[in-house]
Amino acid sequence: MNENIINQVRGKITDAAHIDLVKTPIDFSCEDGKIVMEGMVDGISSKRKAVIAASTVCPGIIDRLKVKPASHMGEAEIMRHLENAFDEDYALEGLSIDVSVTKDGIVHLDGTVHSLVQKKLAEVLAWWVPGSVDVINNLEVNPQEKDSDDEINDTAKLVFERDKLVKDGNILVKVKDYAVTLTGLVKSTAAKDAAEDDLWYMSGVRDVINKLEVEK
Repeated sequence: MNENIINQVRGKITDAAHIDLVKTPIDFSCEDGKIVMEGMVDGISSKRKAVIAASTVCPGIIDRLKVKPASHMGEAEIMRHLENAFDEDYALEGLSIDVSVTKDGIVHLDGTVHSLVQKKLAEVLAWWVPGSVDVINNLEVNPQEKDSDDEINDTAKLVFERDKLVKDGNILVKVKDYAVTLTGLVKSTAAKDAAEDDLWYMSGVRDVINKLEVEK
């Protein structure tokens, strides 16, 4: 592995993703000529931003970063949460989504869905389970669809409808080149933060500009 490239990746993660690699150690290794990133980060935004920053130096990053769980759960408990979430969601009705969970809380999604919006929504629901540390989304879309700003916009609206913290807010979503800008009003600082995290849980998002204001 080229140590110079690793140092460039570290620099990008520090400067662009604003992650202190002393407080949040990330391990780097090489697999099939690609850089593998492993470690535990504080939140989903840190995970996504670290990978995006690293990819500007070395395309094809293998992301094995985990997110600290909101609470520790066993495999069976995570599975129960996932099965209930998928069964109760009308947008996923009639789909056959295969779910598996590793002993350390990594969720794997397999099967076939009918749209990219369904694929993205399923991933967000999996991340919402408090014990999930990573979500590997291998769902196939049939017929195939190309990702776009519209797909992200449509999924964001569905997700915000389901998030109890943010659904009562007045949120406007604008997506350009996979970067999402949020404007409008929400009820609390927690709702503002949750709305941003909801977007980072979605695959394909490249940036989130959070201009939400909290109602006084």
